[in-house]
Amino acid sequence: MSEKQTLIVTAVMSIVTALLMGTCFGMLGAFFGYPEIIRETPQVLLTRLYEQRHIVPYLYYGLGIAGVLIVFTALLIHESIRIFGGSIFSVMGRVSGVIVGVLLFTGILRYVVLFPYLADQYMNGNSEKETLILVFQSFQYHVGVCVTEHAMFFFLSLMLVFFSVALLKTGRLGRWTAIFGIATAVLLFYGNFELFDVPYAFSVNRLASKLSGVWLIFLGITIIRFSMKQYPRVLQQTVR
Repeated sequence: MSEKQTLIVTAVMSIVTALLMGTCFGMLGAFFGYPEIIRETPQVLLTRLYEQRHIVPYLYYGLGIAGVLIVFTALLIHESIRIFGGSIFSVMGRVSGVIVGVLLFTGILRYVVLFPYLADQYMNGNSEKETLILVFQSFQYHVGVCVTEHAMFFFLSLMLVFFSVALLKTGRLGRWTAIFGIATAVLLFYGNFELFDVPYAFSVNRLASKLSGVWLIFLGITIIRFSMKQYPRVLQQTVR
């Protein structure tokens, strides 16, 4: 793949990943009450999950697929930045992005397989409810809060910082996109202190996670605009 095509594929992948995440989060908000529902009691969450079992697991699986796309997107962003010289920051952004995608995909699967099973058992009385709640809380606090949320958001903030600094160092791609990425990373970093009961951390974290999707869209648009100016014929041929 040529350098010109790499830029275009990177832009498309960034936008598609962000749109998939935004769609899944939006529908989870409508059908499941996300994000507030994930801090409800196990009884409330399992009941709601059972009631929406026809759609919620599939939406979470969509988020898992978005995690896989983040891995490929991070690799492509690194390759695109290399076209303009690259830097160690781009390499660190790539590594952080791959970790983000892996953590998101593996962690989100609890809502696809385990939690729907626990919800079914809880609602149909096939097991002791106290035992089910204990299993749910164990996975939710470790796999959910510690891994999928805290660790994933930590590496997401690193990815945004490293890639944004790398963009600034190119001197040609997305200065304002880079600044937006750094600001989003700061919010993510603050929001990640929810683990230590920092005021408003949960709300800030959820806002910043949405802004990270916006950053991907901005990055994609920035790359497309650059490609249209530098390689208009190649862009037209690729689109066709």
